[in-house]
Amino acid sequence: MRYNYKGFWCDSVYDIEVNRRNDGKYVFVVTEPPNNPGTSVTDYGEHLATAVRRQHGLKPADLIWIEHHLESKDHPEEVFTLVRFLGMKGDSFRSPVWTRITEQVVKDLIAGLREVEDLLPRRVKERGERGMGLGR
Repeated sequence: MRYNYKGFWCDSVYDIEVNRRNDGKYVFVVTEPPNNPGTSVTDYGEHLATAVRRQHGLKPADLIWIEHHLESKDHPEEVFTLVRFLGMKGDSFRSPVWTRITEQVVKDLIAGLREVEDLLPRRVKERGERGMGLGR
């Protein structure tokens, strides 16, 4: 679906593929067209993810957000990036953290064969298990 949105400076354009998994989670793959005249999806991700989550009536934990950049003059290769939002302000996402992933991992996330937690660095998982929280 084509998503036109008022970015920071002017109108912005993104293509959003919505995938519902069997477990009820949604995987959003947000592709920024090379000719996007406005704010990049990376700069505007938490705002866009919040708007899309509200539009679909989802809980934050039910949203998996992936940025997709096509090969272009700004991106010498096609890139997929998993975005985790580590914080909330009210009902808005905050504190994005980006993890580069492959196209196969995207397919696995959509199919429910992988979970976001499977992609976290080992030390982050261990901190969570010990109750220390993220970012310490």
